[in-house]
Amino acid sequence: MTQESLTTPSQVVPLGVALGDRTEVTKTINDAAIKAFSNLCGDDNPLHVDGTFARNTRFKGRIGQGMLTASLISTTLTRLTRGLFVYISQDLRFTAPVHLGDTITATAEVTEILDRGRVRFRTLCVNQRGETVLEGYAEMKRLKEVPV
Repeated sequence: MTQESLTTPSQVVPLGVALGDRTEVTKTINDAAIKAFSNLCGDDNPLHVDGTFARNTRFKGRIGQGMLTASLISTTLTRLTRGLFVYISQDLRFTAPVHLGDTITATAEVTEILDRGRVRFRTLCVNQRGETVLEGYAEMKRLKEVPV
């Protein structure tokens, strides 16, 4: 199940987003999500798909793919920009594993309005215990084809 929320300050700019605009999406990383992601992209590392192998590692059990967690950031950015922007770049730092059954809240917040329709976002994923599992920044650019 995915939950979403959006907060927007009163200041609106022609880009359709403003400094401080923020959204979040919450999803539980379960066996079905890990298997579906593995089938989609081919990331079948035994840490993700083999419980016996994963139990004998420092993680003590299966963990979700890092890019599965990162994909939640794409979802938050799409919700925040309403499809009016295209992804330019994303930097990620994985800070903790996402264990099978963890509930992850991904957040994106507008931190900078740049030139030529570009916007910078702070991105963050935290688990149900409030631990940061992923952090970084994204940059997007407003589509010229879409009127303001």
